[in-house]
Amino acid sequence: MFERFPIPAGVRRFYRDTWHADRPGRPGGHEGVDIAAPSGTPIEAVRAGRVVKVETNAESRCGLGVFIRVRLPNGGFELDGYCHMRAVPVVREREWVDAGEVLGVVGATGNATSTDRRGVRHEHPHLHFQVESIPGRVRRNPFAELQAAERAQEASPEYQAARSAMVRRRGRRAVERELGAGWGMLLALGAFLYWRST
Repeated sequence: MFERFPIPAGVRRFYRDTWHADRPGRPGGHEGVDIAAPSGTPIEAVRAGRVVKVETNAESRCGLGVFIRVRLPNGGFELDGYCHMRAVPVVREREWVDAGEVLGVVGATGNATSTDRRGVRHEHPHLHFQVESIPGRVRRNPFAELQAAERAQEASPEYQAARSAMVRRRGRRAVERELGAGWGMLLALGAFLYWRST
């Protein structure tokens, strides 16, 4: 079970079950869940473990990323993978990380880009999150656990505070827009009256 959702509370994100989704050249070959979020969004560890690999080759399939070995209650191990970071991860190999600790930031390195028919390259910032058993390297679908972690995050006081702040900001912006529109009308009316009087 995951202790945290990998994207912090209050950050705009989108994800769905992309397990075994088609990928270019690999029909049904996607073995993880993609979570779209703004580039630069912090990525947090979903559970505690030891960093066993830091991927520093931005051109690899994973791009810049982190792999963390997690001990399970039954004595087994799993490997959590976090891929497509924008910059080299902030953790180092053999380092212990706790659930919720920042590993790096969302980006579009590795195979997180596409090229359209005109040859224009497009980046798709997201976190590719995967889980595999050790030994055997058999991957499993983490979607249901991510949903449970997200529900727990949304029930937390931290999330409620972030949501309230966002609602207040949006409310202030709406009022400012209304006031701005009102002032614009007054200025336009004043200019019209001045023009009529001359």
